[in-house]
Amino acid sequence: MPMPLITRTITPLFAACILSLAVNQAIADNDTTLVQRGVIGKGAGDDLYVLSPHLIDSNSTITITDTQGSNTIQLTAGLEVTSSKVAADSLQLTLSHGTVITVLGAGNMEYIVGGDPLTGQSGNSFSYDSFVTGILSTSVPSSGISDGGSATLNADGSAETTPPINDTATNTITLTSPALKSQSILPLSATCDGADNGRMIPLQWGGLPTGTQSLAITMHHFPNPNDTDLSGAHSYLVLYDIQASETDMDEAETNIGVLGINSVNDQQSYSAPCSKGTGDNDYIITLHALSVAPGGLGINGSTTDLQTFFTAASASTLATKELTVSRSRYNPENDDHVPTSIPATCEEKQASLSDYNHLISTSCTDSEMIITSATSLPERSELNDDKENVGIQSWIGRVPLRDDVSWAVPMNPVYLSEPVSNINIHHPIGIAADGVPILHYAKESEPDEIAQLGQDYSDRDTVLLGEIDQCGAHAGNGEDYHYHMAPVCMMDTHNPSEPIAWMFDGIPLYFGTGGGIMTTNGTHYGGGRYSDLNYLPQAIKNGSAFLDECNAYDLHGDGSEYVYYTTTNAPYTIGCYRAQASQSGSIDGPRHFQGGNRLDDFTFGTEVTLTDYDTMSFDNKQWQFVTAEPKPENKNIPQDNTAQLIYRLLEEGEDGYQAGLDCYTFRYRIDATQTDGSGDTVTTHCR
Repeated sequence: MPMPLITRTITPLFAACILSLAVNQAIADNDTTLVQRGVIGKGAGDDLYVLSPHLIDSNSTITITDTQGSNTIQLTAGLEVTSSKVAADSLQLTLSHGTVITVLGAGNMEYIVGGDPLTGQSGNSFSYDSFVTGILSTSVPSSGISDGGSATLNADGSAETTPPINDTATNTITLTSPALKSQSILPLSATCDGADNGRMIPLQWGGLPTGTQSLAITMHHFPNPNDTDLSGAHSYLVLYDIQASETDMDEAETNIGVLGINSVNDQQSYSAPCSKGTGDNDYIITLHALSVAPGGLGINGSTTDLQTFFTAASASTLATKELTVSRSRYNPENDDHVPTSIPATCEEKQASLSDYNHLISTSCTDSEMIITSATSLPERSELNDDKENVGIQSWIGRVPLRDDVSWAVPMNPVYLSEPVSNINIHHPIGIAADGVPILHYAKESEPDEIAQLGQDYSDRDTVLLGEIDQCGAHAGNGEDYHYHMAPVCMMDTHNPSEPIAWMFDGIPLYFGTGGGIMTTNGTHYGGGRYSDLNYLPQAIKNGSAFLDECNAYDLHGDGSEYVYYTTTNAPYTIGCYRAQASQSGSIDGPRHFQGGNRLDDFTFGTEVTLTDYDTMSFDNKQWQFVTAEPKPENKNIPQDNTAQLIYRLLEEGEDGYQAGLDCYTFRYRIDATQTDGSGDTVTTHCR
């Protein structure tokens, strides 16, 4: 078998054999290399790399890289692997005498354990997966790095193996994002359809293993879901040399480390995912805990892609933690998201809401689809831009309380021949997919007022008056949370090819446009994330079709089927029903407080801006709170004060609790800095 010349002092007989073969056949394609130290790769041909404990230098560094031909690594008898690390296409072995061997392209190599290439004694052959499983006692990860075990290799191809130690410190690593909801969907704002062509989501982490000197964050995706080779991955972020003391990363923050290059445009930046197809894609965000300090990897950001980073970091990776998120992209510049017909059967209607099955339940009769919301409250991320109540600039003092309510939607719309004035402003007009009702945008001036087409309601527009929060909703007089405009905060995870709401005439409402700043110094609805988002059909964009006064779109141009689209300007959701509807007969709630109006206790005044909505601990209990900043015209709150309304649901056995009712205790705190509650006005109400 041909062998190249080597420079290692070995026994004369062994040397004679090697030198003879090397001199006579050094130019052959199929080479056998007895590995000693350094970087080794023979290139073309089917090559054999022999790892022998008698030849390898102690305390050296060896890298084997060969992607041409069918190559084999042979580990001979007596080799002692004291620790190992395994990645999808790379391998690291630390030997008993301190040498570290890194194999690049490991997934494409064959492995022989035992045997002797000079005598022709055969060993046991393994694929990469079977070598990692059988000898290193672990499995090949789809991404990231796994700790392997140790092994002493025998001449007959057997091995004495020890599984990797279960490092409890490693297993305590956490990686989360306040931008994610329970379904772990990558927010639209982090994709190429988001503002600024997408921003990297914020991250939070903890539980790093002892010895962590620096951190790195990567994000990648395998176009082929069955692929595990990083060379085939699309990478969106490589960020390394992060100080180990860091515990979080803000949205779009990259100055906490050194940027490597992404694979989308080869720039040192975050490049947002921009899938061309509409199928679900998984994106893997990985936190790497490294044993070297910033600067210790010896790489340059301008030439460091994902695979280069993984290779450089393999020897110093203490642990990794993955956060997998998913996204199905619909390109706003085509009509892939535009329905060709409305969901007709019960199964089709239920499927259109299936992304929200953790919030609502659905059932059908012959004539109606029943949507039941367990709480009537939305699911939001933990981002400040998604908080309920925040952004309200004229507050009626109400807060969102949970309620289980059912809503009825006609199974088969009975279309009207033309738009007519038929919406009762007082009642809900539809139910959003997240289980939150939708009302007309105008405030009613008299009981059961019917919204008139063509009438200017700007002086009663809840959006323009600043009465709704940054997500387009507020709590009404029944403490029921409801939308008055496009529910923009759903769009971080909502699939635009599915209805964002069902209206009470049986016609679905889809997201078209919505959000933005509507008035001078007004609330930024959606926090600027969706102001430029436009999922209206291309026919509407190019002027060959239009939305009528109801905000209805004629799907086929013949009046046989309609869908609604939200708009940035009034009527925001719908201006009228395009089919027969029964608003008052579509709901069974909401509930109201018994024995008096809760607002009799409210003394803050309406001239406030709501700046926070969150939870707090007080008196050994968990409370919800709303923070209110007084406007200059407010006479109830001292101008230097910040006020808070805090509240919680009472538990059985507490004063004021009544069985069968939801009873709440409210504390009105005119000075939020008075945290002991001594100045609070305290009341209890049940419903």
